[in-house]
Amino acid sequence: MKREIRVIGDTETQPLWVKIFKILLIVGVSFTVYSFYGLAGMSVFLCSLVSCGTISHFIHRWKTVGWTHSWGFWTHEDDVSKISRRVPTAYYIVVLLSLLLSLAATVIVVNTFLT
Repeated sequence: MKREIRVIGDTETQPLWVKIFKILLIVGVSFTVYSFYGLAGMSVFLCSLVSCGTISHFIHRWKTVGWTHSWGFWTHEDDVSKISRRVPTAYYIVVLLSLLLSLAATVIVVNTFLT
């Protein structure tokens, strides 16, 4: 659990303003989904977003052997001299794809099952 907290709190790889922007983006999109589809649609959106995030987190954790090896977006402290610790653009692409996939799942589920 300590490693997870260290990864979350690492402000060197991702500035604090980016973390705050992601939270505000999720809240804004959730509010928009709520205003269009109601509580059921927002619930579907948040559940699918959490599912996408959890899946990508566990894949990344598996590939980094529990955050002990460098892979993809994560640079282990022993490898800092070799690779920049900044989060690459690919990370943000995965975040946006998760958001879009969650929105698509919301529209499909709401229009298919909840109307």
